[in-house]
Amino acid sequence: MFKRQILANKLRLLTTAIPGSAAVTVLVYIKVGSRYETATENGFAHFVEHLLFKGTRRRPSTWHLSQELDSLGADYNAFTAKDYTGFYVKVDSLQLEPVLEIMADMLFASTFQPAEIAKEKQVIEEEINMYQDTPMYLVDDLCEENIYHGNSLARHVLGTKLSISQASRQRLVRFYRRYYTLPNMVMSISGKFPENIAQLVSKNFKSKNSTKPTSLPSIIKVKPLEKINIKFQDTEQVHLVCGQPIKINYRHPRFYHFQLANIVFGGMMSSRLFINIREKQGLGYYISSSLNAYEDVGSWQVAAGVDKNRLRQACQLIRQEWRKLQQGIKKLELKKAQEYFNGKLTLKLEDSAQVAQWYGRSELFQQKIFSPAEIKAKVSAITLAEINKLLASNIKLPSMALTIIGPYKNKSALNLNL
Repeated sequence: MFKRQILANKLRLLTTAIPGSAAVTVLVYIKVGSRYETATENGFAHFVEHLLFKGTRRRPSTWHLSQELDSLGADYNAFTAKDYTGFYVKVDSLQLEPVLEIMADMLFASTFQPAEIAKEKQVIEEEINMYQDTPMYLVDDLCEENIYHGNSLARHVLGTKLSISQASRQRLVRFYRRYYTLPNMVMSISGKFPENIAQLVSKNFKSKNSTKPTSLPSIIKVKPLEKINIKFQDTEQVHLVCGQPIKINYRHPRFYHFQLANIVFGGMMSSRLFINIREKQGLGYYISSSLNAYEDVGSWQVAAGVDKNRLRQACQLIRQEWRKLQQGIKKLELKKAQEYFNGKLTLKLEDSAQVAQWYGRSELFQQKIFSPAEIKAKVSAITLAEINKLLASNIKLPSMALTIIGPYKNKSALNLNL
């Protein structure tokens, strides 16, 4: 069972004891990502995440930080998404106290040295190059850029080469101070820890800046800019995403209904898309569907890598599968999806890092935290009629948009009709 506390310093603390575990994961979420940036700040959340590993007053370089964490045998990293940033350390529970001190030092006493900022600009530019050269990843970003155009959700997490090159120390520090405040953070600790864990956290996590949590940027309107969006790359395989905006978000009362439908559609290796398009037709190496939900909006999309000579056939079949899904799923498909979801959740939460993530993200985005057992019960109680009603009213074929990376310089070369 988890315990939720709001400490005197306004930090929200979630603790989950895992019987039999000798390890502990400390995960800190900050409610900031690329959707909180202005156009000229694009990439700053990710940039700041990198810079917090570059040295503090007590530990003046990356080497000082990393060698100290390595000497504890720790597993550690950080990540940035569109709506959150996370830092975690997983370690032997005997090393919990030094880990808390190190993480607090990184989060609140990093020095943002100009020389490190200059070097990291080059690193991030190479990271951007890597994504530009990896169409399987890039096509997802381009799809959301098309779906959410005009809104901050259209911005890429890494930013652009221009926004990164123009980032000054002053602007980065101002951005950091705006969001890296205790009320805007959630700490989730799972595994083995002492009874006085709240006192240990309060002792280390201190900050003079105690502004309120950041407010959610408003969404103007969600509608794909183009029905067909193309990026030319001279590739043998065509990478595509076909999807639509959909009325789903983290707090949607039918969130898990959508999840089950997605499992049936393209969320597992025996899904409709995988069997009908990859296995029966042999049209491509990978194909899957995903629900990309945020705090207020979301989208449902199919991603695939297909033979460039059979793109038209692949798109027609994908559209047919959307149409079939709109007509509903079957009782046996629902039962299998429920068992799949509950089984995967059990496997996922075998690890203390995943447990910390579960409760941390729930606190960050949801109005109420449910335990895994409560979620399993919810999922098991979902009926076929509820799901099929949802599918009939939410899948709208005219709203579908197609994003493609491949050897095509214009839409007429595709001969597609969505």
